[in-house]
Amino acid sequence: MIGIVLAGGQSLRFGRDKATCQLPGQKYSNVLLAVNKLSACEQIIVCANRANQGKIKSQLGSGITIVCDLAEYANHGPLAAIATATSLRTGDVDYQMLPVDYPNLTPATVNRIAAQPNTVAATVRHAHYTIAHFRCSHRQVVNWLAHGDWRLRHFIIDCCHCQPLLFPDSHEFINLNYDQGEHIP
Repeated sequence: MIGIVLAGGQSLRFGRDKATCQLPGQKYSNVLLAVNKLSACEQIIVCANRANQGKIKSQLGSGITIVCDLAEYANHGPLAAIATATSLRTGDVDYQMLPVDYPNLTPATVNRIAAQPNTVAATVRHAHYTIAHFRCSHRQVVNWLAHGDWRLRHFIIDCCHCQPLLFPDSHEFINLNYDQGEHIP
């Protein structure tokens, strides 16, 4: 299984880069937290953007593949990241995807998703499409995008045939959209 960390968002509502941010009480930056939780993965690909790529590389060091969106998919959100990550492998591959903006996800939750192929994390209130375990190939992603559908939900459900894996509503599934205070440099 290959890990995909979604770290290339613009963080407009947050006001600064979410990926490289270290929140009060956290031991590591959000991107490093996500990488560390993907322990079931044999390789991890961090999908960054041009602005945060250097800082992410300095925070993670060697051994992690850091990529920016392929030119033809640039600035198209999570599906651009998936297209870029899948371009590094041939054939069908299992991927586990995590975004940097769920810093409260526990390793137990991430491992439960890793153990369940073709699933997307869900609570009673929401499906969390960026937290998923799916199998696909780069060709499959490219064919999907050729139809112009950039909605991650459609890709995860209709193309990868993922089913909801239910979790209780908890602080784990609070998306980090707004900066809630002071940060640790």
